Amino acid sequence: MSEKRYIITIKTIIGKLKLQKNSADLVSGFTQGRTEHVSEMTSAEQLKLIGHLQFLQGTGTYIATTEEDDAKDRMRKKIISKYREMNYNKWSDVKGRMVADMEKIKEHLLLHWKKDINDFTAKELTRIISVLDEQFLPWYYANLNKESNAQG
Repeated sequence: MSEKRYIITIKTIIGKLKLQKNSADLVSGFTQGRTEHVSEMTSAEQLKLIGHLQFLQGTGTYIATTEEDDAKDRMRKKIISKYREMNYNKWSDVKGRMVADMEKIKEHLLLHWKKDINDFTAKELTRIISVLDEQFLPWYYANLNKESNAQG
């Protein structure tokens, strides 16, 4: 879960280190290019970034995450990948390429599961992956094939 206190901590340390111009690159590096916004990072990603910034600041060491946090992070990335497969993408002028449209993904998850992507339990994330694989992706490809057959 993305937490406001983590966001505040990150922005405060970035300000103290005078890294505001590099903040998008820092966030992108800690999310493997998934986002450039601290608010769209997972809690695990935010904690890792805080640990890194505190290390740079000389006030701390890297914060370790639990195996469950890492597993949930991998599942969230898998979900985002599946949404990207269904064309939930947008152009990023900063990156000069298509990136995940996190706003659309967030809207879809809120509509169907009533939670933000960072608020799900590991069990819920597993269920979402199954539903995407078994229902949404087949429906998407079936409709995509209908459209291409109608055009061609």
